[in-house]
Amino acid sequence: MTGTPVYFAVHGPMTGAATKDEDMQSQTIEPTNGHPEPARSRAVFSQEDFSLIRTAIAHYLREVQDQPDSVKYANLYHRLGRVA
Repeated sequence: MTGTPVYFAVHGPMTGAATKDEDMQSQTIEPTNGHPEPARSRAVFSQEDFSLIRTAIAHYLREVQDQPDSVKYANLYHRLGRVA
């Protein structure tokens, strides 16, 4: 599934008793022409991007393997493995 977009919630989950329409009304973008437009989710990274980032982190891990921050990068590498 190379190139499949992954979507992230930009404004967080709906809370309370708000309906989807009410939530969309509260999440608007005010463009320069003065007409509000609903905010929409957009793909930030594709599946292929996650694979590339994971490969780059694996290379970096070999460079910093003896440093304290290497544990943080190792954890990130494994989390990306679940996504990719």
